[in-house]
Amino acid sequence: MTRPSSTSSSEPGPGLARLGRRLLLLLPLAALVVGVNVRVDPGNVLGTSERERRLAEELLAGRSVRVASAYDEMLLQKRHAEGQRRGVDVLALGSSRSLTVSSASFPGRTFWNGCVSSAALDDDVAVEQVFEDRGLRPRTVLIGLDPWVLSASLRNPSVALDAELQRGLRSLGLGTGGERGALPPARSARARYLEIVSPAYFQASLSVLASGGWAAFNRKRDAASGEPRPGAAVAGNLIHPDGSVEWSPRVVGRTPEEVSQIARAEAARPSAHLLAKTLLPERQRLLEAFVARLQHDGVAVAFWLPPLHPDTYAPLRSSERTPVLVASEAYFRSLAETRGLPVLGSFDPDRAGARPEDFVDEHHPRREATERMLGASVLGIGRRPPAP
Repeated sequence: MTRPSSTSSSEPGPGLARLGRRLLLLLPLAALVVGVNVRVDPGNVLGTSERERRLAEELLAGRSVRVASAYDEMLLQKRHAEGQRRGVDVLALGSSRSLTVSSASFPGRTFWNGCVSSAALDDDVAVEQVFEDRGLRPRTVLIGLDPWVLSASLRNPSVALDAELQRGLRSLGLGTGGERGALPPARSARARYLEIVSPAYFQASLSVLASGGWAAFNRKRDAASGEPRPGAAVAGNLIHPDGSVEWSPRVVGRTPEEVSQIARAEAARPSAHLLAKTLLPERQRLLEAFVARLQHDGVAVAFWLPPLHPDTYAPLRSSERTPVLVASEAYFRSLAETRGLPVLGSFDPDRAGARPEDFVDEHHPRREATERMLGASVLGIGRRPPAP
């Protein structure tokens, strides 16, 4: 009879060995994900960035800053508010699609653009709460809205204003899990650090790098202003003292044909956030509660609906794949009528007065186009009553 080998119980079987080899093959990819997330850290989950304070100081001093590398947009809102002495006449909230709204549309009024990339309604609530906490309540809030804001799970990756979000939700009567429905809870410290190994956070990091490229991210920068050193190639968006943005030269330099190609590609294969079938009731309740609280506190509210590129909007308007495109605007206009709010713009470029050359991609308008589309419709927004 053959005696069993003395090592048979300790040596891994063929299947386990193959699994081990496959896991070893994944280690470089895992290391890449963690390395990029730590290096870029778009949501500042490591809490190590001082760039936002320096950026805020430059903006408060009235200087524009070109930023080609990662910074925490939410934290910048907080740092800027810390240097403010009084609330502005007009505070703009929303996603990157509303970042080109500027003080040029509000002459004679103070203005701050508090928009952040990939903003959800939660982010709007958190940013506005930053100003509430410091006694800087604005006279008017211009809420930039997107077709997917009531149906998609998009949210800025930053954790910098999670405490403000919780206070803001409590002020809306949405502070408990039962009342909030599907609204996201505060992110724990452990959950924040887990972002570093998250593929979704890796995608956010790649988006930051794509906006300026590796060279732009690694470029040595002036410690005070964040501007590239003399002789460096210009890249990245230009942030103005009012918080509004001019898109990077690389983006604004796209020809109408290049932009149209991007827009048609989006129409052919819409992003996931446009493919939702219904508007979520809990998101509607959040927007309704936010508007009601602002009005109760004496803050005027207006909606801004930035248009989509004609080559994106036209095919998707009647598509069965993207019903939220039309349904969301109908809901926003119905809510505005109920609450007595002005509605500026439209997702429909024809209704908004937008032309193909007004865009840098499928749904981000150029700065000068935003000013033109807002036009005379904002003349009365944020104005102070005449002195008696």
